[in-house]
Amino acid sequence: MVAPHLKQATEGHGKQIHLKTYLRSVSPTMGDPEAIRDVLCHMMINAVKAMAKGGELYLTTEENAGNAHIYLQDTGMGIPDRVRNRIANPFGTAKDIERDGIGLSLAYAAVGEHQGDIEVTSKKGQGTVINIRLPLAADEPKTKTNLVRAKLRDARILIIEDEDLTRELLSQLLQNRGFMVDGAVSIPEGLKRLKRRKYDFIVANVRLAGTLGGMVVHKMNTLAPGVPVAALGVYRDEDTRQRSRGPEGDLVIKRPIDMNRALEQISEVLIHRLRQKAHPSRNVV
Repeated sequence: MVAPHLKQATEGHGKQIHLKTYLRSVSPTMGDPEAIRDVLCHMMINAVKAMAKGGELYLTTEENAGNAHIYLQDTGMGIPDRVRNRIANPFGTAKDIERDGIGLSLAYAAVGEHQGDIEVTSKKGQGTVINIRLPLAADEPKTKTNLVRAKLRDARILIIEDEDLTRELLSQLLQNRGFMVDGAVSIPEGLKRLKRRKYDFIVANVRLAGTLGGMVVHKMNTLAPGVPVAALGVYRDEDTRQRSRGPEGDLVIKRPIDMNRALEQISEVLIHRLRQKAHPSRNVV
């Protein structure tokens, strides 16, 4: 997004602007990635405009004292004191802040919504350093991640499958992963088990119900609300597989079964469900 402005500023003007990045690893922060990206792009474009004779533009990230720091430094003309003292006000109306100042004031507002702040240091004719500080995500997600893993090991899975070899092999592999597994050889037996016990995941050969497979999944959803259902089936091509996903469950396990892949799929769905319970309304940047 910034590259076209760099190109336009340097081509045919006999000047060079060198962009250098020092991006150190930073822990996650909470917020809107697109909003922070827009803030950075606007500030970098302003820096390019401020370097009428060319110069150096540095972008640096680091972590310090519980914050993620994003530094943007240029060797441009600097921001006049009369503008710098007013750009934190998003309602500023002075003519001398109409162009870059208004954009910077909106950047202050966007970063403020992330519980962060912006520090601007600038000297006329020597350039500007902008430090964007964003608070790191709390340690709570890590703690809850450990809780998710602990609950994952205690998850109980029901397998409804009439082929003894498939049912027993899948049961053994899941048990080796730490899951608790019950088996049923028919749809009626499986539904009876759902009435008697709570499960965290269901693997079912819904084709045992013939054309009533969709109704069976609906019945499972009624008996075990919110519990994911993986449908075992036979599919000749990917297109058929995709058409069958909707009415037959949250996951389709294709035959012949790749046991390792099936274990990965089941684990992924379970982890996603447990994380949703732990963080119902949070997004990590």
